[in-house]
Amino acid sequence: MMMSEVNLAVPYRELPFNKQGTDYFVGDIHGCYDLLLEQLKQLNFSEHDRLIAMGDLIDRGRDSALCLQLLEQPWFFSVLGNHEHMFLQACEVHIKGAEHCYDSEAIHFWYRHCLNGGDWLGQCTADEIRAFKTLIEQHCSLALSVETGVAKQKLGVTHAAVPDDWQKLKNNNYLLANLTALLWDRRQFQNDRPKASKNIALTVHGHNACQAVIKKANRIYIDTRQRSGRFTILSLQQLFAL
Repeated sequence: MMMSEVNLAVPYRELPFNKQGTDYFVGDIHGCYDLLLEQLKQLNFSEHDRLIAMGDLIDRGRDSALCLQLLEQPWFFSVLGNHEHMFLQACEVHIKGAEHCYDSEAIHFWYRHCLNGGDWLGQCTADEIRAFKTLIEQHCSLALSVETGVAKQKLGVTHAAVPDDWQKLKNNNYLLANLTALLWDRRQFQNDRPKASKNIALTVHGHNACQAVIKKANRIYIDTRQRSGRFTILSLQQLFAL
């Protein structure tokens, strides 16, 4: 699988306004399943609520498999993170074993993923790994928008970065051509003079580790667990109040 290739069932996803509950947004989960459930319990999270993740569900923490299985829940949604991307690139080698693979590019992707927390897959069967791949491809999107209940006002989610005009993300060819930036970019976060993205009220992202929530133009970065030890989980209303 080349860098630009992913095979997602729904590359761009649109969620309707949640009329029955609250929409919450969480930063990179990275296998920390128990902490996530603990914090959701503290929020009195209910079956009518939805949780929208910034990607990077896997690696580093001890429960990556359980975090991927959240994708089967009707209340859970996630964009693709760069760690899921690394998994997809390395999947063939994870399944066959490095000793049975002779594709140097595939071995490179596998080695990189293992160095970045993907070594937990060494304890999984080939069938389990194939099931993880299916979950990611069926349920993760590259970009996601959420209706807010206010006319023509939407909130957007990508893992790392967004273009100058959100409308571009509705084109699948654009999504695939700009996959690297959407999943891996840090320059946008590091820019001290950002410009707002057009045609979207607000965007939310993970990928860039923060001690606390950071807002730049109409972009909000909420990946706080790595530096603070706690997830940032904010409601739609809380995000718009920042």
